[in-house]
Amino acid sequence: MIGTSSSLVLMKKFIISIFIFFLLGTNSTFSLDANSSLSCYGKQLLGRVENITLIDENISIAAKLDTGAAMSSLSATRIEPQKKNNKIYIKFTFVEPNTQKKYIFEKPLVRYMKILNRKEESQKQKYSLRPVVALPILIGNQKQFILVNLIDRSDFQYPMLLGADSLKKLHIIVDVSQEHLEHLEH
Repeated sequence: MIGTSSSLVLMKKFIISIFIFFLLGTNSTFSLDANSSLSCYGKQLLGRVENITLIDENISIAAKLDTGAAMSSLSATRIEPQKKNNKIYIKFTFVEPNTQKKYIFEKPLVRYMKILNRKEESQKQKYSLRPVVALPILIGNQKQFILVNLIDRSDFQYPMLLGADSLKKLHIIVDVSQEHLEHLEH
């Protein structure tokens, strides 16, 4: 049974690679690496939802890979700027959605960014200022620091949104018809 499952996974990846080949044209290059991870033009193919690890606390969470959002976001509460050694740090709490365990982070402030509010978020203000911090993450076999803005995403399905800036930095192509491609076993 294990061999059949592995064959189905490889067949699925092969069909996706053929689709990409025809979508991008005959000049495209694609491959299955030794771990049967699909890549195209040297970029890893992942689904619209993938598990990532917040390396500082070794927390595995689901993230939505969103090519329509420029910036990545992480769900955070109790977001408090603090001054230390003439630098501004952001102290915030992350609540792991499955266990409800609370983790406290303290990261240097990179900048504040202005974000257009969704209609349902705030009728009073068109924009909100969000702090941006750098976080080390692991996705697939890649470790990388990415910039994330902090906002309470507890009303959203996924505690993290991985935006286009991070996807480019990580060399990721997103297949919106798939989920959790990084966990397919060979």
